[in-house]
Amino acid sequence: MKNTGAVYTPKFIVDLMLDKIGYKDQNLLKKHIIDNSCGEGAFLIEIVDRYIKNYFIFNNDLKQLKKELETYIHGIEINKESFLKTLDNLNAVANKYGLLNLKWDIINDNAFKVSKFNNKIDFVVGNPPYVRIHNLNNNYQDVKLGKFSQQGMTDLYIAFYEIGLSMLNGKGKLIYINPTSLLQSKASSVLRKYIIGNNLLTDFIDLKHLQVFKNITTYTGIFLLDKNKETADVNYYEIDQKFNLNFIDKLKADLFYIDDNFYFSNKNSLIELKQILNYEPTLSNIEVKNGLATLADKIFIKEDFQFKSSNVIDVYKISRQTKFKIIFPYDKNGNLLPFDKLDLNVRKYLLKNKKALQDRSLIDNQEWYSFGRTQSIKDVNKPKIVISNLIKTSNDIKIKLIKPNVAVYSGIYIIGELNLGKIEKILLSDDFINYLKLLKKYKNGGYYTFSTKDLKKYLQFYLEKDIHD
Repeated sequence: MKNTGAVYTPKFIVDLMLDKIGYKDQNLLKKHIIDNSCGEGAFLIEIVDRYIKNYFIFNNDLKQLKKELETYIHGIEINKESFLKTLDNLNAVANKYGLLNLKWDIINDNAFKVSKFNNKIDFVVGNPPYVRIHNLNNNYQDVKLGKFSQQGMTDLYIAFYEIGLSMLNGKGKLIYINPTSLLQSKASSVLRKYIIGNNLLTDFIDLKHLQVFKNITTYTGIFLLDKNKETADVNYYEIDQKFNLNFIDKLKADLFYIDDNFYFSNKNSLIELKQILNYEPTLSNIEVKNGLATLADKIFIKEDFQFKSSNVIDVYKISRQTKFKIIFPYDKNGNLLPFDKLDLNVRKYLLKNKKALQDRSLIDNQEWYSFGRTQSIKDVNKPKIVISNLIKTSNDIKIKLIKPNVAVYSGIYIIGELNLGKIEKILLSDDFINYLKLLKKYKNGGYYTFSTKDLKKYLQFYLEKDIHD
């Protein structure tokens, strides 16, 4: 999966997507449809079955049916084994209806090199590959040249939007299921601007915490684009844990497209969210940061070390609400100490682990015994409020005031004008949980996470609101 991004689509998702794009009843006859990353044919199996059943409502001519199946149903798959499996699967469907020896228009090739379908397709459907470009083999070097793949750590599915849209004719529709990172990731920003600028999005279906792909931890949504869209409205749906499709609201871009990102909910919630995200603070003086990143916690952090040292200090892990000990090779201002200035026992311990420390992902000219990243180091000598950032309900929120000279890892902390009572009042609330739900940063087990920027925006808005009120 890492090098191809292939994940296979369950039938209830296939049915939902084909229904939503309108590939049903007589509307599907003599319409070109393609899955340009068809895998083993999950979509194409249902497409062929639907086509045959609807054809027989109007016609019993098997010769003509065979010709139409070969003419209007298309697929591309780069993996030879999956390609052959697709052919077997489609033949099995056709054989049930007495159709033999079809010449399917399924191509075993790299979709980035196929142009024969450009501007010809009525329906593009699929589950494009989920994989980062840096994990790709040489088959996908063309991805980096795409117009939607210029920013951030690009995922392959983003480039498949360019492929799919280029295949559509003037009235064509595209429907993909892909990670909800499309909503807010930097890598997707060009694609989001294109979607909004060309008024393409008609429906978004959020699967929320539902994980529909076997053995794959990913959070997905279904995006329907229409090149012939006639209104500015976008229909927003959610799928619950019982697989029910629930309509939430009809939205316009000025509500859900905020600061270059997509946010979906009902209108009232989005109005409140927009106020928070667009708020420009004038009074509050806080910073929100991530805890230490040693890139070698098992070496630097222990419940206790077998030696005492002035280079060992307390470190707090908010998720466990527990103090540990950390080797801190820095002075009180956060400057890295020369190695020979460290205590003898600390030097011996670090030298014993030197190879493992050198094997970390360090930047050029970085000392082997330093922490992997510089974040949080210069704040160790400051008081701070620590908060957990893996939350399901307000009962999961852990907040603690940490005194100076105690480090923080595994969590987010706040420095500046600290008022623990006010911050607890703001964060220990259902309003904060609802805010996290709007951000749609899902984690396993029904949890949500958030970034330092997300928390800072929320706190600044409500701290200043409290002052003004």
